[in-house]
Amino acid sequence: MPCAIVGAMTVAARLPRRKKADTPEPGDLLGWYDRHARVLPWRTRRGEQADPYRVWLSEIMLQQTTVKAVAPYYARFLSRWPTVGALAAASLDDVLRVWAGLGYYARARNLHACAKVVVERHGGQFPNDVDALRALPGIGDYTAAAVAAIAFDLPAVPVDGNVERVVSRLFAVEYELPAAKPAIKQLAASLLPARRAGDFAQALMDLGATICSPKRPACALCPWSDSCLASERGEQETFPRKAPKREGKLRRGAAFVVLRSDGRVLLRRRPDKGLLAAMMEVPGSDWTHDFDITNALRSAPRLAQAKWQRLLGAVRHVFTHFPLELAVFVTQVPRATAAPKGARWVKLGDLPDEALPNVMRKVLTHALETESPARRNAMTIQRHDTGPRMSKVVVHGNTVYLAGIVADNPKGKTVTEQTKDILKQIDGFLAKAGTDKTKLLSANIWITDMANFADMNAVWDAWVSPGNTPARATVEAKLAAPDYKVEIMVVAAK
Repeated sequence: MPCAIVGAMTVAARLPRRKKADTPEPGDLLGWYDRHARVLPWRTRRGEQADPYRVWLSEIMLQQTTVKAVAPYYARFLSRWPTVGALAAASLDDVLRVWAGLGYYARARNLHACAKVVVERHGGQFPNDVDALRALPGIGDYTAAAVAAIAFDLPAVPVDGNVERVVSRLFAVEYELPAAKPAIKQLAASLLPARRAGDFAQALMDLGATICSPKRPACALCPWSDSCLASERGEQETFPRKAPKREGKLRRGAAFVVLRSDGRVLLRRRPDKGLLAAMMEVPGSDWTHDFDITNALRSAPRLAQAKWQRLLGAVRHVFTHFPLELAVFVTQVPRATAAPKGARWVKLGDLPDEALPNVMRKVLTHALETESPARRNAMTIQRHDTGPRMSKVVVHGNTVYLAGIVADNPKGKTVTEQTKDILKQIDGFLAKAGTDKTKLLSANIWITDMANFADMNAVWDAWVSPGNTPARATVEAKLAAPDYKVEIMVVAAK
């Protein structure tokens, strides 16, 4: 009978009894993997020796992030820093710039710190020992096991969310996550075969990612379907059991976008510790639960000729532990205006090269796309006949700002069809402005209906893929205004 221990407490009594013949066979999974393994940029062919640097790099990037989002960043990193020594020699600022947009920025700082330790203490070679790997910066139990198994074929089973789902269903683990994690790890380890530890680890990951999905798992295609207790009970989608998630309390703040008349914007660097450490941002207030908007301008940068205009709406962003809402203020200043201490002027066209987190990209997009009296007085704006679905078309210097919306359509078109229509219009406006998707600075789409998420993600991915910035383009739920089904904002260089 499967048995897992949590401290001094056994969970054997909570695991249904099963016959030995029904125990999942590792060979069945490996056979399935040999036929159906995913082709991934960081994955070697069978029989080839894995590069520990590439395995480690991909595993760090894949934490809390999808394969689709990681792929272009992985290629970019590997092209720029092909070895751990090259990455260790890079500056942290450069690493953060290339990482910008991938999120969870502590990973980038730990990535750089880990590379330096590997070079300084291990001669540029990753240690082939689980404990030694775990001692490196930014490497926990999962990543240590993943690198050990995949790169060195050591007997270790990395357990991520996909693997937790597979194992909890196989054994019908009744304890709720996160308390069930130790039990699930032991159960996963009990499945480890005597050979091919690296392939087994990747097979578990692939099974969870492609077959044993959170919703509507394809149990008929699963090599372990005959051994799965949750499937036998018809309760696959109820596992893993999870404790109710406590939502973080909303924080609010203000962001101040200073546009200089020569096409530059004021940025500053965040502190070296804490949330979004060492990333770039526009000046702003603290983010607090009790933020008072009437006192917001007390946090604005001190500029002699600044006349602040608050923009309609707000920028919303969700961090791991709390949602954030930022009021955005904009001002125009003359070309001769000096940057305050700790800040610097950055050309609008150079923003893609800055280490800006997604929340700051949203702030800048909102500020540059939204009209205000201050901008009308200070900028040359070229207008076009935008039609019923395009809400903004603004050309400022060498930068193009476009926005479109989808509302209820009396003609009966689906939201997806309407979105495709908008994207065709955006292509047309980009062409009229003398640019195209290869020069995207940022691209964002917000949707209100989660039922359309998969279709919208496919449409959006197909649209941005020909450009050079698919990783900066994001699909997000919950953020579209209540009256709209979809909102799209695009910024491109001319």
